[in-house]
Amino acid sequence: MKSNFLLSFLVLSTSFFINTPSVHGESADIFKPLIGDIRSSLPSGLTMRLPSYIPASDFPLYPFVTSDEKGVKVNIGIESDCESSPNPNSCIIGAIAAVPNKAVEHWPPKGDNLQRVNLDSGIRGFFFTRGDGKVSFVAWEQDNQKFGIYALSEFTSRKELLDIAKSMTGEKAITNQ
Repeated sequence: MKSNFLLSFLVLSTSFFINTPSVHGESADIFKPLIGDIRSSLPSGLTMRLPSYIPASDFPLYPFVTSDEKGVKVNIGIESDCESSPNPNSCIIGAIAAVPNKAVEHWPPKGDNLQRVNLDSGIRGFFFTRGDGKVSFVAWEQDNQKFGIYALSEFTSRKELLDIAKSMTGEKAITNQ
């Protein structure tokens, strides 16, 4: 199982993301079935923005919603049963999160290679890595709350992750109403 998982990562690392410009419009098709789950998971006052841009993948991606006192997260898994897996982190390759300001302990975020970045609509955020560069993040403040995305670095470049983040900033916010 572990060798199959590693092999999948190697295959994906060359084909998971393609380089296309960010486009504002509506949420990428992969997320549309989750909008009801997102609405019901959002605490009062928190909103979620989904990317309109998710690059093409050579194999299926399985998004699923989780939430707790720290916010709402749309996880991207590479196995259909990732959500119910005893160890979902073993099949998650990235996530999108909306977090209330009160749940954020450090701002700017802590991480390696922390860099200020310009996102669309005059929004500024941060790009950084953790785990010896194995995980890349983009985080920003919008609508008086924090948003963030992360992906395993072997699946996406800094530019690709920024393109996904940029596509989120102009999207209509999902609310719990």
